[in-house]
Amino acid sequence: MNDVRQFLGSLDYVFTYFRHATGRPPTSTLKESVKVLIHNTSHLHSYILNEQQPFGNIQVKYVINLYELIEELVFDEIMKNYVKQELTTDVCINEEEKENIIGQFICSTYMLDNIPQQLKDPRVWLSVLKRLIIRVITANIDLNVPMQIYMQRTDLWNEDLIQYLDFININDNILVRHTYVILEGIEAKLALNNKLNTDNKTNNESENLRDWCQAKNEDINRLTTLTTTEAATTGTTITGNNKKKKLRVD
Repeated sequence: MNDVRQFLGSLDYVFTYFRHATGRPPTSTLKESVKVLIHNTSHLHSYILNEQQPFGNIQVKYVINLYELIEELVFDEIMKNYVKQELTTDVCINEEEKENIIGQFICSTYMLDNIPQQLKDPRVWLSVLKRLIIRVITANIDLNVPMQIYMQRTDLWNEDLIQYLDFININDNILVRHTYVILEGIEAKLALNNKLNTDNKTNNESENLRDWCQAKNEDINRLTTLTTTEAATTGTTITGNNKKKKLRVD
């Protein structure tokens, strides 16, 4: 994981050069672009320039996607355990206020009726909240300002979603310090939904199996009844080896 963090730091450094670079084709690789733009590469992580590492061969147009993917990995594996105390302790007065804040955020984001379909996936919002914590809250900022201010930052969003930022309107009483509480709340709701879906699937499979067994039993009972009726009518009986024997009638 240390390698991943160092690689992320190297990408941060590379991005400072990319901001001022012009004329680089988007199909050129990360490694090729770095060799052209940065003269001293000795301090960069080997993942970028090593021929045997896959990251250096990624096309420049996909580098930001790679960065965001690694960023989330770092958050889930490391930073989640070191979130500022101001975001985890005494954020809300009580559990009722906490649930209210989470509910308000959800209702004004991915559960909002008129929000674009692209923003209805709660996982999109989880990614943005993680980026908000990593890129903004880790700095020394005022946590008691409306979250809406930062939700308008284009660098927190995937490029294909930036066009929908005007649809986002989060209540002003939802503050930056509520970010981690909301993140945990959405994750908990998703986990519960997944469990319910799994339970429903299991129940449906059990019901299907029970229906199948019941149908088979009905078929067996029907055949048994028909066979018994036939035997009584013809005066025959069925033995274990399926041979018919004439019954003696006195």
